[in-house]
Amino acid sequence: MSEQDPVAIWREALKDSSHPRHRAAWLLFPDRVNIKAAAKQLADQKEAVIGYLYEILDTEALYNIDSLGRGNAPINAVELLGEWQVTEAVPRLLRILEENWNTMVHNRAIIALRKMGPQILETLLAYMDTADPDVAEALIGLLSDAGKGDPHVFEMVKARLDKAEEAGNEWDIHYMAENLLAIDAEKAIALLEERIKARRYNKRLREILQGYITSTREKGMP
Repeated sequence: MSEQDPVAIWREALKDSSHPRHRAAWLLFPDRVNIKAAAKQLADQKEAVIGYLYEILDTEALYNIDSLGRGNAPINAVELLGEWQVTEAVPRLLRILEENWNTMVHNRAIIALRKMGPQILETLLAYMDTADPDVAEALIGLLSDAGKGDPHVFEMVKARLDKAEEAGNEWDIHYMAENLLAIDAEKAIALLEERIKARRYNKRLREILQGYITSTREKGMP
């Protein structure tokens, strides 16, 4: 076995009960994993396991369905990093979003980042400044969750609402309106009500936006 071959190392770990990675291997490579249970079982070697998780995410071969774990190991690694709220993993998770569109690992990376909450807001804001536009778009919901009440985040999303209006992109108008309401409901309601009156929205769009406002108020918002 070559020490430079991570896949071979994991194969050996699965077979050898005395291998330091044995327990982690059996929890990270199956098709179905209870991540909360795995997080508890691996807590006593958390520092070492985080290193293993990074290695899995950095091993391109493990993303393939015909490789060890049938492509599940990166998904499980992402979920465990989210469960443990490992903020140092954010750059790797963002890279996954850039490189793995329309995949399960992409979706789970967003969920993992969402679990980390406001503590990753500054990292996300810095990333958004240089991110690929498609990746930045995918992160708006996450940014809105992490930045609840943050005026800078509100203005960023408002600017995207303005661009969506200029482009006549109704889906993006819906999406940005929902996110503004999530960031600061009172401020967003005032903005959207003003725009419903002043802008040339079609009837359907007005009804949708008014529905968002009504729903937000019914949840106990201003």
